[in-house]
Amino acid sequence: MQLLLAVALAVWRNVHSAVAQASVSASPRLVQAAWEGLRDFRIAERTYEDLAQTQCSLALVPVDDAPLPPFKPGQFLTLSLAVDGPEASARVVRCYSMSDTPDPAQYRITVKRALASAAKPDVEDGVASGWLLDEANLGLILNVRAPSGQFVFPLMQKRALCSLRGGSGSRLSSQC
Repeated sequence: MQLLLAVALAVWRNVHSAVAQASVSASPRLVQAAWEGLRDFRIAERTYEDLAQTQCSLALVPVDDAPLPPFKPGQFLTLSLAVDGPEASARVVRCYSMSDTPDPAQYRITVKRALASAAKPDVEDGVASGWLLDEANLGLILNVRAPSGQFVFPLMQKRALCSLRGGSGSRLSSQC
């Protein structure tokens, strides 16, 4: 583990200027959204990514069949979900990263079921993730905002980038 951290630190030092350039490109600036407000999307495909069915990828196609603008790696979609039924006044809003390459016919997100922590028994399981995995079937219409998020990777890079990743359910790893 110490060796991995030492290697990661050395690589970080070598690509620091590239990362600094990426953060400059991620600095706040006004970007025109691909569309205003919410747009209707239909769930066209559901694919469970694990045997326990705790992670599911959803292919979302626009109801109006208009081509979708490309998104940048690192951007996300914001969903406004009627988890209590279409007549309910309260909606749950959640953001999900896109999990595929840009496609003018569809966007894809992958949702992981958020479970309550044993350390916090008063906190419920994830309302939105549970609903998307258990109730949102093929053909269901979801309300979606345009891709957003300014913390993106530059698409054209003159220097090599090194990425480190870690998080729930994964081990620390690197890719250079």
